[in-house]
This record gives sequence, structure tokens and C-alpha cells, in this order.
Amino acid sequence: VWDVTFPVHPEPLTSLEDDSGLLITLARESAPEESLGQLISAIFTGRSHSSAKTPFLSHLLHERVRGAMERIRGEGEVRIQAAITAVLTSHLTGLIGAGYGLTPSGDDFCCGVILGIARMHNPSVAKSLAIALSLEAGGRTTTLSLAFFRSLAESRVSETQYILLKHVGHSRAVDMRRILLETASHGSTSGWDMLAGFAFGVELFRQRCMAGNLDYQQGCVC
Repeated sequence: VWDVTFPVHPEPLTSLEDDSGLLITLARESAPEESLGQLISAIFTGRSHSSAKTPFLSHLLHERVRGAMERIRGEGEVRIQAAITAVLTSHLTGLIGAGYGLTPSGDDFCCGVILGIARMHNPSVAKSLAIALSLEAGGRTTTLSLAFFRSLAESRVSETQYILLKHVGHSRAVDMRRILLETASHGSTSGWDMLAGFAFGVELFRQRCMAGNLDYQQGCVC
């Protein structure tokens, strides 16, 4: 039983830009070609990157995830929390169960999106999305992955996820490189797949704050 929940840190996200840059660098250096970690650079920079070394089936999965992200970004004007959750659920549900492993890559990505939104001072949106996706996941994915979704629906996170949430944006006094690499090392590609979703959740809500002329460092519920 996971006994820690989304940490609440209302202080400004003063190191978010540096931490995002480090994640981009590490993904370029270390993310397996078949993992969704290959999308992290494009998520933050907007510059698409496609490697000829990426296996064909992995390439198809990457394109499926890219499509979901583009559709979500295309509905960026939605402001009401219930509507935000509905938009995210609608486009992320298609990723549940997509990929291989005990926790398919699409599931890991979805879980990462939830965590990224929580990191951007939006725990209520994160929890409502986690609840919605856990309901959608029944019958779509593995037993283990469904357990992860249900834990997030209760705002419960693993120790590794807790450390990631606690320190991203507040990493001045910690070894963020070590924290990110330890997170990425989970499973075969699960860690990188989750970090790709985390990057998308962070960047999506950072852009929403900036579009609303709000200071994302201070946190904005948008």
C-alpha cells in the first residue's frame, strides 16, 4: 500500500526551467529508442525528432501519442476544471493499454501526465483526471497497470514519484540528475514513458498559465 500522496508545495517553481532542460539533455543521451522518452525534447521545445533507429511498432506508438498531445493542445482555451478533465480524459483514454509490458507505455504516459499536472500546483485537476482514467482503464489494460491507476485516483504515489514531485522545480539543493535517472530506470521503458507524460503535463499547464498571463512559477489553477 502506497502511503504517501501528492505533495503540496505552494512555493514558486524557481528551478523548473533548469530541471526541464536537464530532462531534455538526459532524454537525448539515455532514453531508449523504443521508449516515449524520445518525445521529451519535442514536448518542451516544439521541435520534432524522429530517429531511424526507432523500431517500427514503437514508431507507430510514438505517432499515436503525438496525435493525442496535439489534439489536447488544440483545445487549450478550455478553462473550467470539469471541462479540462473531460478533454484530457477523452484524448488520453485511447492510449490506455497501448504498448507492451506489465504496465503498457501508454498507461505510463497517462500516469505521468497526472503527476505533471499535480506538479504544476493543480492537484485537484490531477486527481479528477486520475479518477476518470482509472474508471476508463477497467477492461482495457493489465491488472498491475489498473492498480497503478486506482492508486493515483486516491492521490497515492510511489516513493520514486513522490521524490520527483517534491524536487522538480525546487532542485537547487539536490542532485536532480540522479533523481531523474533513478526515475527513468524503472522497468524496461516505463520510467522514460512516465517521464514523457510528466513532461507533457508540466509543459501543457505552464503554457496555459502563460497564455492567461499568469505566473506559472507561483502556480496557477487554470
